[in-house]
This record gives sequence, C-alpha cells and structure tokens, in this order.
Amino acid sequence: MIYFLFVISAVIVAIFLYVLTVQKISMFGVMKAQGISGGYLSRSVIAQTFLLAAVGVLVGFILTLITGAFLPSAVPVAFDIVTMCIYGLILIVVAIMGAVFSVLTIVRIDPLKAIGG
Repeated sequence: MIYFLFVISAVIVAIFLYVLTVQKISMFGVMKAQGISGGYLSRSVIAQTFLLAAVGVLVGFILTLITGAFLPSAVPVAFDIVTMCIYGLILIVVAIMGAVFSVLTIVRIDPLKAIGG
C-alpha cells in the first residue's frame, strides 16, 4: 500500500507541476527568446522541485514527531526514524521524477508561439 501511495504522489506532483508550467508558458517563451537555454530552465525547475519536496518532507517529519509526542500511551503507534527517513528520501526522488514532465514541456516551448506571435 505504501508503494502505491508513492505512485499516487508522483502523479499528483507531476500534474501540479505541469499545471504550473502551462500557466507560465509565455514567461518561459520570453526567457527562451532572451537566450536562456532550455537546460538552464530545466535545472531551475528540478532545483525548485527538490527544495519544495525537501521542505515538505522536513515539515511532515517534524509534525509527525510532534504528534507522536502528544499521543497518549494507549494509542498503539510507533515511529521508526530510519524508515521515515528512507520514505522521505523516496518521496523527494518521486517528486523530482514527477517534475520531468514539466521539464519536457519547457524544453519543447517555441518562444514565438509562447509569446503569441
């Protein structure tokens, strides 16, 4: 079940980033017309995705530990820190893989069409 959730999260992140990319096509077109390479834009999107995913995983990790600290001992919950870290890293990798669809869209943008000419 956990691995299927990784697939679902990859699809959700990919759709989210694709929608953001489509909304900014004209901006990417202007940037490409100014001479900014598709590779630079691709690296920028990947770096932003990494930062967002890392911050999200870190916040989730902290909130999980805080929640666990306030749960009464009658609640049968145990957190394995190593497993949580491994799954956190997997989520970051999955998020970056989801950004690949946006990168492919950015690389294929024709500046003239994106600007509206």
